[in-house]
Amino acid sequence: MAPTDPEARAALSVDVPAPSEKDGYVSLSFTQLSDFSYETDENGKLLPGAVLPEEIAALDGQDVAVSGYVVPIEFREDKVSGLILVRNQLLCCYGEEPRLNEWVFVEVDPPVEMITEVPVTLFGKFEAAPDEEEGMVISLYRMKADRQEQMDS
Repeated sequence: MAPTDPEARAALSVDVPAPSEKDGYVSLSFTQLSDFSYETDENGKLLPGAVLPEEIAALDGQDVAVSGYVVPIEFREDKVSGLILVRNQLLCCYGEEPRLNEWVFVEVDPPVEMITEVPVTLFGKFEAAPDEEEGMVISLYRMKADRQEQMDS
């Protein structure tokens, strides 16, 4: 359960900073990825005006580095092969529901060590477009990552 104390909540809601520049990768932050309204109604249908900004849409297909907290969802043996990367600890550890533009679904190959207490940077091919099933948007951002680096806490 998320803390109710305002100071504790504020400390947990601090976004992970953008990763350091690496050759060949566009450095992304969740501030960039979520600095616009992109909402759905209660049925998962996009609200009018929910459009990706041009600078975000232009990242589709690019090699990127993005940092955040890991919510593991798929395993191959004892390593993580699928995860959700979120912007802060409130979203990863306390179960607060992120908006569509506050998380990235990541497939990792080869699978990586499970690191959940500190932020990580993932490197790979980025997808920025709504993924819909039966008219419902199930994700906005996806990534095929091939490497993970632990950030200093």
